[in-house]
Amino acid sequence: MKRIEEIEGVTAFLMSSAAGWDIPQKDTVSISKPEKYILNPNSKSPQITLRQG
Repeated sequence: MKRIEEIEGVTAFLMSSAAGWDIPQKDTVSISKPEKYILNPNSKSPQITLRQG
């Protein structure tokens, strides 16, 4: 990143903070456990044939 872009980013952050803008909270994402990967465990497995290209 160019130095001027960093300065512009900091300036924009400071100006938005001075205007009363709140930083939103980060969303939390939970990672599924491997046993939850299969969406329909009672159906047949797909038949997938790999090919070139």
